[in-house]
Amino acid sequence: MLVALFSDTHDNMDTFTWALGEAERHHVSYGIHCGDIIAGFMAERMAHAPFPFFAVFGNNDGDRERLQDIARQSDGALTFSGTMHGKLVLDERRIFVCHYPEDAHRALKTSNYDAIFYGHTHEKELHYKNNTIICNPGELYGGRTGIVSFALYNTTTHSVEFIIKS
Repeated sequence: MLVALFSDTHDNMDTFTWALGEAERHHVSYGIHCGDIIAGFMAERMAHAPFPFFAVFGNNDGDRERLQDIARQSDGALTFSGTMHGKLVLDERRIFVCHYPEDAHRALKTSNYDAIFYGHTHEKELHYKNNTIICNPGELYGGRTGIVSFALYNTTTHSVEFIIKS
């Protein structure tokens, strides 16, 4: 299964639309967002993506109740953890999703996960420790680092590839 990893969109619909198109071109089956979606119109776009989404909140997500309402009305197309972290299993891979890198490092210490995905720093990062992937897909916002990126996680090969907008 190919999973698209997104973070720190900060209401940038143009880059999010580009990323969804790229994800669809790569035949992604599922999307994960590591927080800082920001507004309801972004969540509505996620709920109408060509694949289902799981998302956590970031420190800049304003109207969390509105974001959760959109998810509840999406017939399973969008699921929010309800907090700044969450866990799920995809293709038998145990996955922890969070916004803050500190939460990712705490999750790593438990040895309970095959993959840990986080955001917040806007910097793309990839590490492996004891066969656990730790990845920040970077930012879709593009305004902080100037690099618009997301990542693809392959559950079969247990590998990550970054997609960078040129």
